[in-house]
Amino acid sequence: MKILQKKLYDFRLKRTPPFKDKKNLAFVNGLMIATLSMGANILKKREYIEKAEEIGEFIINKLIKKWKTIY
Repeated sequence: MKILQKKLYDFRLKRTPPFKDKKNLAFVNGLMIATLSMGANILKKREYIEKAEEIGEFIINKLIKKWKTIY
């Protein structure tokens, strides 16, 4: 089984990787932050706001470089 997995993995490395729609990723990230924020307001959960802030900071610090998206 390990030999077949290795062959399959090696074959997949040779393929062109699938296209990533960056606009869709930005939309999903924004939707997640908005949902956490709304949920925090409705349910009065401070940890939801903290998580939304954490995600926002991650996006700004890791996925944006000089206001151009990296991913």
